[in-house]
Amino acid sequence: MTRLAVAALAAVSLAGCGGSPGDLMALGTSGGPAGVNQTIVVRLDGGASCNRGQLRNITNSQLLVADAIVRDAKPYTTRAQTFPPGRAGGRAFVLRDQDGTVRWYETSTGLPPVFARAELLALRLTPLLCR
Repeated sequence: MTRLAVAALAAVSLAGCGGSPGDLMALGTSGGPAGVNQTIVVRLDGGASCNRGQLRNITNSQLLVADAIVRDAKPYTTRAQTFPPGRAGGRAFVLRDQDGTVRWYETSTGLPPVFARAELLALRLTPLLCR
């Protein structure tokens, strides 16, 4: 019975405004040797897109990783924290969620592990979404 109540509550909350499930996070990547400039948006329903392109489904595993990243980055997004670059030439990242925004560079020193996981997720989703 509890699962049914949770499922019903989730369906109602997802239906909220016009039936759109809403965004879980946006992960922007720019710079680096390839001069990348992209934003991957992951939605709560498991859809994702790159630079507002075609919506594609990601795996449940990838959605769970994205959800864990959002949860673990919350202390940094709520403070709008920025981690300065350690040296020039690296890619810059921006993670946005409903709580705020955090910015870092792949060359930043002393980064919490959540940011390496976010970079890895971006690397894994790029070939699927940004073609």
